[in-house]
Amino acid sequence: NDIARVHPSFLENLRVTGLTLTERRALHVHLADLNIEWKKKKEEPVAQKKLTWFKCLIDKFKSDLEVYQAHVATHGPPSNHQCRLIGRQCPIKADSNPNYDNDYGFPAEAVYQETQVTKANVDDPGAKARREAEELAKDKLANARSETLKIHYKKQGGGVRDVSLASGVCEDMDETMDILEAKRKEWIDLVLGKNDKKADGEKLKADFNDALAKLKLRILKFIERTGIELTAKAKDKPDTRSLLEVGLSMELVDASNDSLRGIGEFVEELKIDDKRMEKAIALQGKDLTLFQERNLEYLKVTVSKRPLATRKWKSLFDPSNGGGIGSLKSNISAENNEERTGATNTEAADISDTRPPNPLASPNEGNGQKVTPKNPMVGAGALQAGMSGL
Repeated sequence: NDIARVHPSFLENLRVTGLTLTERRALHVHLADLNIEWKKKKEEPVAQKKLTWFKCLIDKFKSDLEVYQAHVATHGPPSNHQCRLIGRQCPIKADSNPNYDNDYGFPAEAVYQETQVTKANVDDPGAKARREAEELAKDKLANARSETLKIHYKKQGGGVRDVSLASGVCEDMDETMDILEAKRKEWIDLVLGKNDKKADGEKLKADFNDALAKLKLRILKFIERTGIELTAKAKDKPDTRSLLEVGLSMELVDASNDSLRGIGEFVEELKIDDKRMEKAIALQGKDLTLFQERNLEYLKVTVSKRPLATRKWKSLFDPSNGGGIGSLKSNISAENNEERTGATNTEAADISDTRPPNPLASPNEGNGQKVTPKNPMVGAGALQAGMSGL
């Protein structure tokens, strides 16, 4: 009843990004009856806005459900799940945080939330400071993006819902690039035999196919965001995105293309024969080309320059160094030689330097000249500056 009475702007201002699949399913069930009422009154502007807001929730729920089901089909259900994804990158782990499967009971009396102050970990202040700096930087970036999106969609006559939807898409693109970056490191370690791990061709094959399937779903969702209608009969819609979204889209296309080329190099190195994977890589390459053409068309129409990259991407494929595998092997070999050379130079320095230098000594000391040590707290011309009143 409370939701039925509120103004649409209240619903549009609610933050819905970061919800788990279980929470989205619960919202869908809880608001199903109201959805029927809003459909009956869809001619009214207020009901239409609420219906549009609810449709955004449903679309996101369906896309997350497809990713979840595809992941379960590849790696097994929660009761017998095996995948290498860390934290919220795994759909099953993301859905279980928080976990709603357990019966936590309910209090007999009224209970209020209590704020607990956690004592800082004095054993590792560096990690804590680094974590706080990362969270602060993430919050600053989110706020800056929100302001930029508000300005853009205000000019186009949009509202809070458009800004919220665009912010969620930006977060999804960031998350996609984070996953690709994590998978890149994992694949390099396995294929090149780092960290005492031996590459298993069959497991990597399944992992590659799983990554390609998830990437396809995400890319198609981002392509629809550009206004392109993927069905043959429908006409394309105008591209109403902001320059910020276009810049992130171009970064994502570059990272995805690099990952596809890297997977192709790994497949060749491990002698994996999978025609279905080859076809999937080719089809996704076409999707990414379509996506990038739409981005370039946006820059041409709006007479804009491509925004600066938000991250430094470490490429899997470098044609100047002979491709992905050849480049990675030569780089690792060079790093190992550099470490050995550095260790040898350090040992030689330890033998020759028997005593640390005196910080107060003059460079001429030791050559038979008597030199008065200088006070390091007084710089050149300090006395003259003091006399002049500075």
